[in-house]
Amino acid sequence: MKKLLVSLMALSIVTFGAAANAGSLSSALNNAANTVSKHEQQMTNAQKEAAKRQEARQKEIEKQKKEWQKKQEQTKKEALKKQEARQKEIENKRKEWKNKQEQARKDAQKRREQRVQNYEKKKDAWNTLIGK
Repeated sequence: MKKLLVSLMALSIVTFGAAANAGSLSSALNNAANTVSKHEQQMTNAQKEAAKRQEARQKEIEKQKKEWQKKQEQTKKEALKKQEARQKEIENKRKEWKNKQEQARKDAQKRREQRVQNYEKKKDAWNTLIGK
């Protein structure tokens, strides 16, 4: 009987210890579940932040691309204007040169005609002097 009583006492101590351990085991499981939940939440937040950063980076890249395209278009327009201005200047110089050439030709023609007239006058004067 004494053995039975000691066995029952031992059993009740083990049961009580198991119950006490069960409480700490339960809280340990709860703590672990909370920790896992926190980590999952942190991962979710990190993924959201990464997505936001990626989106912001993408927007910045698009903005820079648009600015670059705008600069390219502006540069192209300016180059075209410069080319047109140069072409116009070349055309004006060509016209000016042509006009100068034409004027030089007219002046030369007038000088020839003047020389011929002077020659004719001198010839007439000479012929009048010598009596022809």
